Amino acid sequence: TTLFRSYNGDEIMQTNEKDLFESLSDYLQNVIDTMPFIVSAYRNVDKPKMNEYTVPLIDGMKWMNEAISVTSNKTNINIADTVDLYCEFLESIESEDTTLTADLLEFEFLPKFKEYKKTIDNLL
Repeated sequence: TTLFRSYNGDEIMQTNEKDLFESLSDYLQNVIDTMPFIVSAYRNVDKPKMNEYTVPLIDGMKWMNEAISVTSNKTNINIADTVDLYCEFLESIESEDTTLTADLLEFEFLPKFKEYKKTIDNLL
């Protein structure tokens, strides 16, 4: 499963809104579907799987945040709510606290991603 569709900032600005919402919806569904595997990799300290998932997940989150930011007037999603959470997530990865990383993904990010997906899908 591809977690991340590569866009640069200019492409996000030039993408029509409907296509951007469709890409966001697809990305969020991919992350929601893949999240149990990512959480399992961290709970089981499966380093090869952790490495396989982490960089695409972080890149995807960056893209998602940027895409939601440019459409915030339509989505009413406040990405600022996730800034501290995102920082805590990155710190947990840096400190190799796999339990905290898994908990953040499962209990903090997953519900937010589901909420974001519902909001985006209502705009399609």
